[in-house]
Order: sequence, then structure tokens, then C-alpha cells
Amino acid sequence: MLFLSLAFDKADSLRNFLQKTVFNYRIIPEKETYLLNTLSISEYPTHIIINREGVVLKISENLDDIINVLKIELAKEN
Repeated sequence: MLFLSLAFDKADSLRNFLQKTVFNYRIIPEKETYLLNTLSISEYPTHIIINREGVVLKISENLDDIINVLKIELAKEN
């Protein structure tokens, strides 16, 4: 499982922030245009689950929704 974060922030300010705050996943800076125009995401945080085949399974601001989809997907693996 791979976790990524697409951020609005510029690389320098993100690097400064990450020196003080630990995240256990990769954060990709300067993705505002992609988030707004391509994915139509403007709320923060928004979670996206994409399966191994590249199919978007869920886009939600609700963490409980995301957890349920993850449980279903993990059960398919077993």
C-alpha cells in the first residue's frame, strides 16, 4: 500500500514544514492546479483510494468512508 499527499505548498515551504512535522508518506508539492482543475478537489483533507489497476475506488473527505473501502480492498487480498 502506498500513501501519497498532493500539496498546494511550494517545495521550499513544504520542506521547512516537514523538518518539524513527521509524515510516514511521500508529499508532492505544488499540485494546486491538478487538484483543483483535474480532480475538482478543493476541500482539505480529501482522501482518494486507487486500486492496483489504477481505478479510483473512492474520493471522500470522510475518513470513515475511506476506512471502509480500505477494509473491503484488503479483504480481497486475503
